[in-house]
Amino acid sequence: MGNFSSKMEKITRELLLSIHEYPKLWGNLQKFINKALCEITGNNQITHKRMKYMNIFIILILLLQNLVIGNNQNQSVPELSQELALKLRAEGLKRSSTFIDGGSACDQVERNTQANQDGYYYFCSDLDTYGEMYQYLEETFTHNIAKKLIESVVVVINNRLSYQSVGWGSMNDWSRAIGMIASRDENTITYKFKVPVFGDDYPTDEIQIEYKYITNKGWRINSPARLLR
Repeated sequence: MGNFSSKMEKITRELLLSIHEYPKLWGNLQKFINKALCEITGNNQITHKRMKYMNIFIILILLLQNLVIGNNQNQSVPELSQELALKLRAEGLKRSSTFIDGGSACDQVERNTQANQDGYYYFCSDLDTYGEMYQYLEETFTHNIAKKLIESVVVVINNRLSYQSVGWGSMNDWSRAIGMIASRDENTITYKFKVPVFGDDYPTDEIQIEYKYITNKGWRINSPARLLR
């Protein structure tokens, strides 16, 4: 089995190189499939049935390996520095705060006009559709976190998206925060921040924020927005 695997790996590599060098893809496939059959079976007599199944097998190997090689070459994950992590946190807090406050495009009259008697207001024009909400929040958050935040805030009243006015407060002094990487894997990094509280008489708070790298977008926050306060 080991000999079979090593032969197939060698032949697949040759196949990939050949296909990149020449435009006639199918001709190269047939050439190397025939070579594979002869080397593996030791039999130069190739039946139509065996050729059919080996064609499928080689093509599947090619597609899988080409996909892996492409991902490794074109989608390398950049480093997430403490400076960038803190910058993302600040931007995430800004966007989540703007979101739970209904947006930024309301005039004073709209801002003070209630949707009902329970303290709900209509979203401003810049965030009055789900599409605009996701687009705005996903500049700093993963889709999953944006979805949870939207579902926790938005209520439909009179066929319009509405929110309940609530405030977010915090005594944390993020300007003096110090972070270190607590864990990491292929596309996720968790930072543990030690965040002083305003005033020297209070102990340092420890907050962990997970960041996830999204292909073609960059690093995004993958922790609940309330942790950013």
